[in-house]
This record gives sequence, C-alpha cells and structure tokens, in this order.
Amino acid sequence: MARDIEVRQCRVLIAVHERGGVGSAARALGVAQSTVSETLLSLERLLDTPVTLRRPGQEAALTPAAEALLPHARALVAASEAALAAVAQRSQAAIRIGTVESISSYLLPGPLSAFRHP
Repeated sequence: MARDIEVRQCRVLIAVHERGGVGSAARALGVAQSTVSETLLSLERLLDTPVTLRRPGQEAALTPAAEALLPHARALVAASEAALAAVAQRSQAAIRIGTVESISSYLLPGPLSAFRHP
C-alpha cells in the first residue's frame, strides 16, 4: 500500500497552524472537529510521529516535525489547486440539440447565434 500524504491532510495541517487549534481549524474548513482530529491522527500514523502538541486548557500547537512538513504541505495544496485550475480552463461542455429540419433551419439560427455571443 502506498504511503502518500493526502491533500486533505495538508489542508488540515495548514489550518491548524494558521488558526491555532483543532476547533478553529474545523470551523475554518467547514468540517466537524472530529474530522480534523481524525485527519491529524491519520497523518501521525503515516509519519510515525506526533504532529500536534495537545496542551490542556490551550489550543494545539504543531510539533517540530509538523513545522518541517508545513512548507511541503503548502506546496502540495498549491500544486493541487493549480492542477484543478488547469483542467477547469480546458474543460468545455458540449450541448447537443436534436430537432426536426424545419425547426433547425428556421427557428434555431437566431437563438443559437445569441447563445454563442452573449
């Protein structure tokens, strides 16, 4: 089985760092706090080292290992967003219209022209 860091893990790590804790990161990401905690645990299992320091009565802080991972996590998120943007720019939807000849010859040319040139 591949040992790959997932983009979602990177997003959570960045959010915990930027927001100062698990609860704040969860709110910023629009997910449950348990989702952030589980994602952090999965990252810890992958790295075989803790990524947060849990301090009673205070928010979580990143460990030195997580701090070292942070620039790479940012790069992975940026690469993912760039890849999705590149595909989105090249994506074009096709609309297929089926009609009888009289409609396609007499009624559709005007609306199709307006559709092409908004």
